[in-house]
Amino acid sequence: MATSRHADFITLEHLYIHDHAASKQNVGISTKCPAFGWVARNNRIERVGTGMYFGDSDGSDPFVGGIVEGNRVSQTLGHSLQIKHQKTRPLEHAGRHDTVIRYNVFSRQSALPGPQALPNPSSLSDLNPQFVFQSAIIPLSNPSPSIA
Repeated sequence: MATSRHADFITLEHLYIHDHAASKQNVGISTKCPAFGWVARNNRIERVGTGMYFGDSDGSDPFVGGIVEGNRVSQTLGHSLQIKHQKTRPLEHAGRHDTVIRYNVFSRQSALPGPQALPNPSSLSDLNPQFVFQSAIIPLSNPSPSIA
């Protein structure tokens, strides 16, 4: 398994990511190391396991100072957007660096049915004040039943 110390100042723009939904673990856009200054803008992500997943599941790899805007995420098995909790930030990013999430559409309409499907259009686990939300559209229909 490859490892990385950081991935800073990455821009992913005008991508069409689709038909990658074998499981919720198949993610359209993801970070698995500390990431600072990422921009995910005007992407279309559909029929994937999870739309966008930032941070690592144990909170050790923070997503800091990013911009997630103008994306359309639809027909996912899992979450449209998930930003994991953050244990600590690297010292060089310890100050206030807001991540801005704005003008996105997260749609569960026509979502892929099945036992893996999740009812929530997005999950922002244990967020702290470094996240700013503006004008998100989240239709609240889901063809699959909720899972426990």
